[in-house]
Amino acid sequence: MPKRLTHCFRYVLFFALLITLFNYSYAQNQDSCIWIVTSRTMNPADEPGVYFGSKVDPQKKLRYVMGCKCEKDSWIYQLRDDMNDLFEDLPGNKDIVIFVHGDHKSFDEATDRALDIHNTYNVDVVLFTWPSKLPDAIGAKNFKNSQENVRKSSGQFYAFLRQFQEYKEKPESTLKGLKITLFHHSLGNYFIERLVEDHKKLKLNKGLVNNLILNAAAVNVEGHEQWIKKLNFPERIYVTSNKQDFNLNGVRFFTKDGKQLGERIHPPLAQNAIYINFTDAIGFRTPTGSTHTYYLGEIMDEIPNIRRFYDTVMHGKAADLNDTSIFRLNPDGLGYDIIK
Repeated sequence: MPKRLTHCFRYVLFFALLITLFNYSYAQNQDSCIWIVTSRTMNPADEPGVYFGSKVDPQKKLRYVMGCKCEKDSWIYQLRDDMNDLFEDLPGNKDIVIFVHGDHKSFDEATDRALDIHNTYNVDVVLFTWPSKLPDAIGAKNFKNSQENVRKSSGQFYAFLRQFQEYKEKPESTLKGLKITLFHHSLGNYFIERLVEDHKKLKLNKGLVNNLILNAAAVNVEGHEQWIKKLNFPERIYVTSNKQDFNLNGVRFFTKDGKQLGERIHPPLAQNAIYINFTDAIGFRTPTGSTHTYYLGEIMDEIPNIRRFYDTVMHGKAADLNDTSIFRLNPDGLGYDIIK
């Protein structure tokens, strides 16, 4: 290569490095970072160009990633060695939401959703992301594959919670004094059911999290009280539902699964859980996604009581169920209704 071209090549590399460092610094300065733990395969050979893929890591490893995104720009990801290394840059000045997403999310889609939570609620988000989207399948086939991936990832999820607990207890932990909410959405709730079923005794301390939110849960309602009653590590447990949830009605119609916990609550109820029914406030509407993902988006501006509820519980606080401007007792004895 001619000497002049060699020098040019070096200059290009130098400026590319400067731009990368600037973008990463800018992303952090823009307060647009999340902390990621994943059970996914990394750089899978059968999915070229994909950082984290659509299968569970065959060695059942967890990987730790710092993710930052400038407005309108792509994600910048940095691998970290372990949870201690991951949380080194956690500011420690905002409440924490541990977010476990639902079905049909690629790695980037999951991180985008986590960033939505960060921006909406002004919390720092720790994302547990798992393979829930096949490159070539949708609907019931993808859903069943995702259920299997939850079963395959169950041990990794438990290991993540144990590591989180160990980090929280360290004297130098950046979590000291913060409220912590564990938020499972849709099929992500299956991780909690499997957590109980796969481990006879959970080595998770009382108060590990302030709130556990089982949000629009895509798990069978039948027998749910049996596994929920065994959850003693959250201070409070909230179960949300909407009878007109389009997505969960679809699960019942297009799979062999029964009525879903996030769709149609019925007794017996778990005595250690608080049930919040959104049917009267939301019901059926278009776009249909708002009947299922009602913790984000325009529906919270349309129905301020929804925002008030989530603003409270996402910050690890107890919802004031005596506030009759937001809640009323469900007439069928199924917890509380959100008032529209």
